[in-house]
Amino acid sequence: MSSAGAVRRGKVLLLLCVLCLLWAMPWGCSRKSEERGQVAPQETATFKGDYAALFRQIGELQERVRANPADPELRRDLVAAAVDTVERRLWVAGRGLIPSGAASRPVALQAAERAALTDAYRWVALLLKWKQDYRTPDFGSVEAAVPAVQIVHRDTSDNEVRLLVEAPLP
Repeated sequence: MSSAGAVRRGKVLLLLCVLCLLWAMPWGCSRKSEERGQVAPQETATFKGDYAALFRQIGELQERVRANPADPELRRDLVAAAVDTVERRLWVAGRGLIPSGAASRPVALQAAERAALTDAYRWVALLLKWKQDYRTPDFGSVEAAVPAVQIVHRDTSDNEVRLLVEAPLP
């Protein structure tokens, strides 16, 4: 019986050692997130619903990235503004031009909204990649599976439909 008890104590000791190693591993193997090109997680306040202001902020940052696609610092700023780590979601703006030669205004608006939604999905894919490493991929070259989005704000002008969409973080 003492032999069986020793084996059991050995197994328990081995299990405790493995658990301690698993617990300590994140500290021993971690690098600074900035070294990996990641944006440090921020405890952002929960969004309270001023979607128009959020749309303007995100839209401006996206336009800055679009105007200067080689600047990784602009991508980092966009990720920091668009990703809510507390609520595990991100926001992007999508824009679609209203076609001038459409048969009717409702058909033209519908086409523009589809284009804006497609643009938003592209931004979601880019942000999910840039959240991991804002230095790659370059703007415009991305391939990713993206979650379903929800339209939270819609704005229409004479020639454009603009959407603010929310997507869950995987």
